Amino acid sequence: MLEGALQIRDIATQNLAMGAKLLWSLVSGKTSWRKHVLWKKYFQGQHSRCLDQHPRIQRGLPTYMLCMRALELFKARLYWVPGNGKTIKIWDDPILGDPLLGQNEELENIKRWHQNKNLITLGDISIWGDDENRSWENWNLGDYPEALEEEAMKLLDLLQGKSPLNAKTKDKRG
Repeated sequence: MLEGALQIRDIATQNLAMGAKLLWSLVSGKTSWRKHVLWKKYFQGQHSRCLDQHPRIQRGLPTYMLCMRALELFKARLYWVPGNGKTIKIWDDPILGDPLLGQNEELENIKRWHQNKNLITLGDISIWGDDENRSWENWNLGDYPEALEEEAMKLLDLLQGKSPLNAKTKDKRG
C-alpha cells in the first residue's frame, strides 16, 4: 500500500458517534440554541431527563435522525452522578454505571415499602450535616419493619460509594 494514502473510514460508526455526541449535549452542560431546539421539538421532560421518555416523533431533521440511530446505544451507557440526590430515583435510575436497584429481586420488599413511604430519591434517604455546605453524613432508610432488616442491609451494601456530595450540588449525568 502506498504511504500517505487516504484511509477509508467507517462512515456509519462516525455518524453513530456524532449522534451520541449530540445526545450528550442534550443532557449535560450549558444550554445552547442547538440543544434547546432539539429538546423542545423532539424530546419531552426536563433537559437532564429528556432521554428517559420516548421522543415525541420518530422522524425529523437529519441531525435528529443521527440522534435516533445512537439513542439506544447511548441510553444503555448513560447513568447518574450524585450531587444532592434529589433527582436520582433509587429504584429506577442507574447510579454511577451500576445496574438498576429496582431490578434486584432480593430487594423487592424494601423497594415496595420505600415506595409506600414515598422515599423515592437518594435525597429522601440521606442525612445532611449542619455545616455550611450541608454535606452528606449517612443513609436513613426510614423506620422499616424488622422483617426487612436483611434486605435493608443488602440495600446499604449496594448504595456504598453512591452517596450524594452535598445538598447544594445538583445531580448530573455521566
